[in-house]
Parts: sequence; structure tokens; C-alpha cells
Amino acid sequence: MTERWGRAEEQSTNAMESTRPDDEPGDEPRDDEVWDEERWERYLREADARTERWMRTFTAFLGDYPAPARDDAEAYAAWEARLREHLRRQGLPDAFDAYPPGESGADDEDAPDAVPDPLAARAEDYAARVIEWSGTLPDAARDSPLVAFVVASLQVPAELVKARAFETDRDVLGGAIACVKRALAHANAALGALAELREAAVLTGAPYADFYEALYELRNAVALRVLALRERFDLGVD
Repeated sequence: MTERWGRAEEQSTNAMESTRPDDEPGDEPRDDEVWDEERWERYLREADARTERWMRTFTAFLGDYPAPARDDAEAYAAWEARLREHLRRQGLPDAFDAYPPGESGADDEDAPDAVPDPLAARAEDYAARVIEWSGTLPDAARDSPLVAFVVASLQVPAELVKARAFETDRDVLGGAIACVKRALAHANAALGALAELREAAVLTGAPYADFYEALYELRNAVALRVLALRERFDLGVD
């Protein structure tokens, strides 16, 4: 068991490590430039920040100016114009009915949705189990470790699904690697939160062992996905 754990930890560490010793900021890519995983990671972090700011601004606006019913065309048009002007003054995109900043904006037909991803499905099943189990707990048990465990478990399949949109060809394969690395980070965070739940006696015995074993194997599979995608990228394989 100790040897197996050591191999798994090495795989996870190797997958999380940068493939370059530095992470210097770069210029915007040219049309013929292929982003590697580090460039995509920087982009995704910046996109997350933009999306978070957009959503905070939009939510605050809704608190001050609730949206009227859409069947009141005149009132809704006036509300929409006010929102667009508010977003413009904040330096944010005014097309609130399009995808928020931070989304890829890629055409749906470019994403390989027609081919199911067994790993993402496995992560979704695990997250569903976590949600179902957490709903059976008393309010007193709903503290920070539980929230961290649930949130991290949900983020694993979310990032794996997002990665599928980048797996079409090598030009955007770095984006897939970055997203799967995020899934790996969330899986590791879920393992940490799971350990805290055991220490707090919220989850023990056979139920804990079941959740741990499934998450442990899932984390390892995600780490291997990162390494496989890197190999594809390095070999220039679409």
C-alpha cells in the first residue's frame, strides 16, 4: 500500500509541475502561435478574475435594479439599456446576454461533445454521490471541511468537461492540459478535505473508505490524463 501511494503521489506531483522552469508573462499570441499549458493557465486565471468581476457587478446591479418581466417590452428594454451603460462604465462587456468574459466562446460544433468522456462521467458520478451523502447530514456537520469537500468534488468534473472543448487539435491542446491540471488540483483539495472530515468524525468507517478509495483512484486517473495530454502536445499529435 505504501509503495502504491508513493507511485500515485509521484504521478500527481509530476502532473502538477510546470513543464518550464519559469512562468514569465507573454504578449498576446499571434494567429500562428500555439499556446502551451502555462500560457493557458495564465489566461484562465485572468479569465476567472474577469468573470468574477462581471458577475459581482451584474449581481449588484440586479440588487439595485431588479429585472422587469420580459413581456413588458418597454420596461425591459429600458432596464437592459441601463445595465449595458452600467457595464460600459465599469469597463466590462455590455453583451450580458452572450457568454460572460472568461468563457472560450468556441463554437459548440468544435467541441467533441458527441464522444462521451468516461473520466468526466466517473467524476460526475462521484460528485453526485457526495451531494447525495451531504444532504443526509445534520446542520451541525455543515462546516468548512464539508463545504470544501463538496465544492472541490464538483469542480473536478466541471474542469474535465471544459477540457474537452480544447482537445480538438494541438493548437488549443494546452488549454486542455491547463483545465485537467485544475481538475487534478481540485481532486487533491477534495482528498485533503476528506481527511479533515475523518478527523472530525463526520465521515468514518466503511463510508469513508468508499469515498476515499473512489477519490484516490479518480485523482490518479486525472493525473495520468495530464501526462497523456502533455505527451500528445510534445509529439505534435492532434
